[in-house]
Amino acid sequence: MPFITEECWHALPGDRGSIVVAPWPKADASLLDAEAEAHMTLLMDAVRGIRNMRAEIGLASREEMEVLTVFEDATSRRVFEDNQDALKRLAQAAPVRIMERLAEKPAAALSTRCGGGEIFLPVPSTIDLSKEVDRLTKELGEVTEQIGRNAGQARQTGLCRESAPRGGGERARPPDRAGNRARPGIAAPRHDARSGSRQALTNRSNARWGNRFESGETNCARIAML
Repeated sequence: MPFITEECWHALPGDRGSIVVAPWPKADASLLDAEAEAHMTLLMDAVRGIRNMRAEIGLASREEMEVLTVFEDATSRRVFEDNQDALKRLAQAAPVRIMERLAEKPAAALSTRCGGGEIFLPVPSTIDLSKEVDRLTKELGEVTEQIGRNAGQARQTGLCRESAPRGGGERARPPDRAGNRARPGIAAPRHDARSGSRQALTNRSNARWGNRFESGETNCARIAML
């Protein structure tokens, strides 16, 4: 939407003229702040981790939950202390307990690693832990079955290479329908109706041109003798 961009451009302070003829902005290295970027990255990772843990146990998006942050680094703890309002607004984390060490991990809590520390989300009493265990066990079984089906399909389609023998090298492949046994690492030739027809046509063409070349050589020899 170029006209919207033009309006936004004129809304900026100063007399800039049209954005169509404006020079391309140049980066100012003096404005870069690696420390601020690192702090923002830590905060973003924490919000993402808390949201993922909330989604795992199905917490409502507006339901506030206590969060424990354990970071030995004083700078990281200061980042969370200065941005508790952001954690509450973006991750529904309230209250936020910021600790250097944790004597004992919570008995029922989810955890995630973040920026050299760990964040805990205690599971509320309204969540039935036995149902969560059953759900995770069911998901694990489904994933295991899917892995088995994928492995079986891969073996049938030849995507998985057969295991090598103990003595080293590759295991010899069984012969195909035509009785050809492919060497290790080389695919066996295909024998179907189309490939056979093409091969027969190629043989006839080579024979025809070969006869012509032989007759040409014979004529050249006769001319040389004269």
